[in-house]
Parts: sequence; C-alpha cells; structure tokens
Amino acid sequence: MPAPCIACGHEAAAPLLDLGDIPASGVFLESPDQAPATVRLAYAFCPVCGLIRQRGAPAETAYAGADRATARRQFAYVHDLLRRTAALAPPGDGLVLDVGANDGAFLDLAARAGYRRRLGVEPSRACAAACAARGHAVVAAPLDRDTAAGIRREHGPAAIVFCRHTIEHVADPLGLLEAAAACLAPDGLLVLETPHAAWPVAGLRVHELWQEHLFVFHPANLARLLDRAGLAVVAAEAYRHDGTFDQVFWARPGLAARPDTPPAFLEACRALGGRFAAFAAGLRHRAAGWPRPVAAMGAAHVQAHFLLFTGLGAVVDHILDDDPRKRGRWLPVPRPVPVIGTAEGIARAPATLLETAFAYPDWTRQVREGLGSAAVAVDPYAGVAWDPDGAGRKP
Repeated sequence: MPAPCIACGHEAAAPLLDLGDIPASGVFLESPDQAPATVRLAYAFCPVCGLIRQRGAPAETAYAGADRATARRQFAYVHDLLRRTAALAPPGDGLVLDVGANDGAFLDLAARAGYRRRLGVEPSRACAAACAARGHAVVAAPLDRDTAAGIRREHGPAAIVFCRHTIEHVADPLGLLEAAAACLAPDGLLVLETPHAAWPVAGLRVHELWQEHLFVFHPANLARLLDRAGLAVVAAEAYRHDGTFDQVFWARPGLAARPDTPPAFLEACRALGGRFAAFAAGLRHRAAGWPRPVAAMGAAHVQAHFLLFTGLGAVVDHILDDDPRKRGRWLPVPRPVPVIGTAEGIARAPATLLETAFAYPDWTRQVREGLGSAAVAVDPYAGVAWDPDGAGRKP
C-alpha cells in the first residue's frame, strides 16, 4: 500500500511509467567491458491531484559526497526571476538564504542584484567549499527543522528563501517547505523553482525523469503542498527555456485555497505510457533508415535517458561531449558507446546527427554547421505538439 499523497492525502496511486532497470545516471565506463550499476526507475501519480512520485521507496541521493557546478546552468530567465523577486522583496540588508546553493553561482547573481546578507545552505561538502570560496557564508547541511532553527538563532529570520531545483530531489518535500517556512520572517518570501510536470507528461520529454527526481509537480498540487506548509502563493510563472520547462512560485507565510488539478492533466498522466511507447516505436522505425554512422549530442543524464528510454542507444555509434570527465570514456545506453569531443566528432563525419543536446541550441547549431550537408540532422521532437495546461496530442 503506497503512502498517502503528500499534497492531497489521497491513499491510492496509479502507475505512470515503468522505465525498467537502467544504468544509474552519471555512470561512465573506463572500457566497454565494464558492467554498470543499474537502478529500477518507475513512477506513479496521484489520480486526484496528479502529483508524480517514484514508485516504491526510493532512496534519497547522498548529496554530501556530490561534486557539481551550476555556473554554466543558470537559465536565461534567472534575471526575470530576480527582477520579480526584487519587486516583492527589494534588495537590502535582509537575510537571503539559497537552499541547495551548490557552488554559489546563484548567490553571485543575488549579490550583484543588491542583496547584501547572503547565506548558502548546501549539503555537498565539495559544493559548500566552492560556495565559500566565492565569498559566501554557507551552512554545509541539508535544510531541515534543526538546520532552520540553527539559522534563526545565529542569523535571525530570513527576508527571502530561494529554493531552486531542490524540492524534486528530497524524500520529504513537505518537510523541506516547513523548514523553509520556519526560516522566514512573518512577511518573508519563499521563491520556489522546480520542473513543470507538463514537460514530461504532455510534452513527452520523459528523459527529464531520472533517479534523483523523486517527485514531479504540477502547479496545482505544488500550491496544495505549499498551503500544507503554511505558505500562500502570491505569484507564479512558467518558463520555457531551450530544452526545459520550469515553474517558479513566490509565496509568503499564510493560508490559501487549494486548487484542483485540471482533468486534462490527469488524463495525460493516464495516457502517458501508451503515448510514449508509440513515440519511441516511431523513432526506432525511422532510425532503421538512418545512414550510418550515427552521432548523438551530449552525455548528461537527460541525453543518456533519451537514448535508453527510446531504445535509440542501439543505433548510436558515438556520443559528442566536451566535458573532460566524460570524454574518452563509455556511456552505457545500455550498450557502451564511446564519448568523444566535438572536434573529433565532426572530423569523423557522421552521416546522421541525432540532436539530443536539448538544452544547448547554440552548440547544436555549431555542430550542424560544422558537418554541413554531409550529415542528416534529426530533431527527435519535431512535430510533437503539447499543451502545458493539459494533454499533449498524439505525435
């Protein structure tokens, strides 16, 4: 029996998508003979409010040992996010917390926007050190009630708590929001950013579902969850940026109405398994006629998941990625495929370029131009219509 839905309390869950046993995200092999670690990845959804969660009892990632950087992944809309935040909570000496501060790149932007008292909250030891090296005060711990109480004792209440792309990673999202609320002054502001559930469900971008995303939120069930934590939404915005679709909520302490999830979204959840199976089968049918060799772009988790979930990893001959931690190694998708740099990939003159660098359109154009007319460029999502407020149409 699954646990009750944390957003609406409904006691039953319905299957959303079972992606099977797959190589763990971020796994790169030293040789094609090495066997990767695997994980089971399956999702369910609440039939009442549409909250998506991993099935079973997924373990929260041990972020204390993670070593990542976000300086290259600040979306273009971050400037609009800061502008809208400043309209609700003007820059000054009020305490600003960044939950999941990573390497401090976002706190750099907050500093330039005029927020003078800044504190990062980051469980990764390596990222907390990088954040401190940028000149920011940082608490090297996850945000929970104990951490929140310690922050209030030492620094006082917060004027703003930023929580960007963190809530989907934690096993207790309600507890995280309650801890954020405990940090806030009575007139404080929470800025909550997370992926929008319409992207994988209505838009078929199933590659956005990965082992570290324990929950995926629709705006209606996220507003319900905020209300349970004692926070009322005062503004909300959805942002489409390159290969992503995100939502941002601004909320203050208080209670508000709990909105219903649109029936069209619930229907899209029920139909997702069949729609994605048809989409993937169509791609595999087209791939049978692609000239070889085939190069795919990007070895990050979203590109790896796309190749795994669609089955197109079987036709890819090499993967382009300039990250020195990936180049020269092998990515299991699920068969091991070599990862090579952009220049080498262009020099090898692949006959088909699979445009899987979803969040990097400039890089995609660079590679396409480098190959010229010698390669067939394939945009796998060309023609996939979707409605962010409801169900996507069958591709």
